[in-house]
Amino acid sequence: MSIQPIKRKTFSKQKREEVKSKFGGKCAYCGNLLDKFHVDHKKPLLHGGTHDDDNLVPACPSCNAWKSAWDLEGFRKQVSEQIQRLNDYSANYKLAKRYGLIKEITTDVIFHFEKNARV
Repeated sequence: MSIQPIKRKTFSKQKREEVKSKFGGKCAYCGNLLDKFHVDHKKPLLHGGTHDDDNLVPACPSCNAWKSAWDLEGFRKQVSEQIQRLNDYSANYKLAKRYGLIKEITTDVIFHFEKNARV
């Protein structure tokens, strides 16, 4: 059984601007203002997502790279595990934490587009 490749789509400049403006020029995930950005599929094509407008969101390069082909809950889990990963693997992080330069907080990961929908 062979796996069929995902058909990537190139979006026009107009479509890219429409997607970027959805959240006021901010990343749909982290909420940072966008300079460079990617058109991302909230539900990845790999998991049955479509190129429909309601599935397209603007994403900053770092969120898009981390999200990759994760669904939203998988990506949320990846983000929520970052503090533990830093504690486990980053000597620089642990040193900065010991000197009081870092304060960790525990909070649910809520994406910008989710906060925007609640307004």
